[in-house]
Amino acid sequence: MAVQKSWLFWQVGVPLLGPVVVSGVVILMWISGNPEFQPSIPVMLDVSPWALVFFTLTLLGGTLNELSQNRTQHPTLNWSLEVTALAVGIYAAFIVIWRHNANWHAGQPVYVVTIILLVISVFLSHLGYAATRGRK
Repeated sequence: MAVQKSWLFWQVGVPLLGPVVVSGVVILMWISGNPEFQPSIPVMLDVSPWALVFFTLTLLGGTLNELSQNRTQHPTLNWSLEVTALAVGIYAAFIVIWRHNANWHAGQPVYVVTIILLVISVFLSHLGYAATRGRK
């Protein structure tokens, strides 16, 4: 399977990196009028696990929607996407529960699990895109 660079750019790169790039440009513009402003790179680059699970569910949902027209043609892929969406949804619920503790913060283990779920979702969604390509 060939990597669909256009799909990766528009469906993964722009949604994940676009806000960071826009924030960087806005910070540079702000500094032009307020040279005392000291930007915090970690703040600018911070993408929370909460935001990542929302993106992941959106990516999976869009792919499942595309494949829904003919579920029987790719049953294993559909099942894999559904199971992954369920896992991401459950993990999002964990994050909601953890956030009820005022002292909780997303540590490295939360980011690791979130990124693993994201990578699996990107891979499966890419397969889904490849499976639907040329069908329309």
